[in-house]
Amino acid sequence: MYHTDRFGRKFETKEAYTAFYEQADQIGRWEKQHRVPEQKRLTWFYPDFGVYVPNDWVTPEEVAKKFEEITGKKLMGKSRASAPDRAR
Repeated sequence: MYHTDRFGRKFETKEAYTAFYEQADQIGRWEKQHRVPEQKRLTWFYPDFGVYVPNDWVTPEEVAKKFEEITGKKLMGKSRASAPDRAR
């Protein structure tokens, strides 16, 4: 059974889904601290919950790659999450 977010990103486990959003929050905090321009950010701030969330177009692989680049940690592998199938 897959866990799917509202943008169609599929996750094999609930832990992968949770890790994706936790990683996105850490990336958002790093982007703010390093003053990354809005156009280049992978995340945006969600003021209702006080967290950073991934932009609609960001894939789990991009979040995992950036998270590893920033922290040197690898929490979520490519096999645990997949990007949505987008019709063109």
